[in-house]
Amino acid sequence: MTQRWSGWAVLSVTCTVAAACGGGDGGGPSAACELGSQRACACPDGANSVRYCEGDEPNWGACVCTPGGIGGGLGTGGADSTAGGTPGMGGTVVPGVGGAAQGTGGSVGSGGSSMACVPGETRACVGPGACSGGQMCNADGTWSACDCGGLGGATGSGGATGSGGATGSGGATGSGGDTGSGGDTGSGGDTSSGGDTGSGGDTGSGGDTGSGGASGSPGVGGAGGAGSIVIDLIDDMEDGDGQIIVGGTPARDGYWYAFGDDTGTRTPADDELLPSTIAGGRDGSTMGMHIEGSEFTDWGAGIGVEPNSGDEYDASGFDGITFWASGTSDGAVWIQFLTTDLEDTDYHRAELTGLSSTWTQFVIDFDSLAQAGWGIEVPFNPATILNIQIIADVETTFDFWVDDIGFYNDA
Repeated sequence: MTQRWSGWAVLSVTCTVAAACGGGDGGGPSAACELGSQRACACPDGANSVRYCEGDEPNWGACVCTPGGIGGGLGTGGADSTAGGTPGMGGTVVPGVGGAAQGTGGSVGSGGSSMACVPGETRACVGPGACSGGQMCNADGTWSACDCGGLGGATGSGGATGSGGATGSGGATGSGGDTGSGGDTGSGGDTSSGGDTGSGGDTGSGGDTGSGGASGSPGVGGAGGAGSIVIDLIDDMEDGDGQIIVGGTPARDGYWYAFGDDTGTRTPADDELLPSTIAGGRDGSTMGMHIEGSEFTDWGAGIGVEPNSGDEYDASGFDGITFWASGTSDGAVWIQFLTTDLEDTDYHRAELTGLSSTWTQFVIDFDSLAQAGWGIEVPFNPATILNIQIIADVETTFDFWVDDIGFYNDA
């Protein structure tokens, strides 16, 4: 009689053939057995195991290795209650028919130790001594030591980074060209009557931009020869009054005046200016405007003329201004233009270099005028002229004459 229980394939068998119930590993799979019976067998790790009698022609199956021990078989039934009684019928206890009550089963086998893993299982190394290798589960359910040459090879270290090539040295910085020298200032024409106007020197090649210095002075004009320039006369002073010649193109009508700061002395002392007689005359001219003075320390003194009675005058149709002058000064003497475009008294001007006791014609091109540089820079506009002045520097002793002034164009 056989009886099977559920659970970890624990089987209790009452054997009728002693050879089928051996405690060790009996014969191979061909050994005969009673269907459903079991017996112990040996697993590779020495753990408890079991194999069962199975199949249509009962034979021992393969050894089944399981964690934990094998339960003991059921205890054998008690002896028949009545000797010779028929099994299953004589006993007084119903379950133990024919004998005493069913015997108690054998003790359940002691369970094996709990396994940490399934034998043969692998994993990457973890825990102390971990490396990039692997571990394998031993037959007793414990992990083997880390095998650093095991599962995957260690990740190869990258090759050293190649050093970059040396940076090429830059070419030498080219040296700048030499600063071009400026052209020579043209020499003025002869002072004799009828001489040609001196030609200016050639302009030198430009070097680097230099720092602005004082306004350059124009070249001294030679005596005008016939046909060299065309003059539109502002005044020749021969009428003896302080009014300019009324007329011209555009029309002009204005007056002469003298001026100066309050620190020095001058003649005339008043602002009204009238022509004076030229001693010995000048090439047929007998009258001219004259001023002398000294010890001016604020901004100086001089003479001036209004071409349009204090209103704006348009001289944009002319190339410049010309006049005759003579005299002495121990400082600079300038011609300057007051225009409506200016925002301060930094006037456009040119120095009268070469002023001497000999009468000399000065020819001043509008393009040669420049501001001193201390005020707001404004381009010179000949269409906005208010006043034309000839002025001596401060702390200068001066005595000069002016005659036959007019606008001109190149012939």
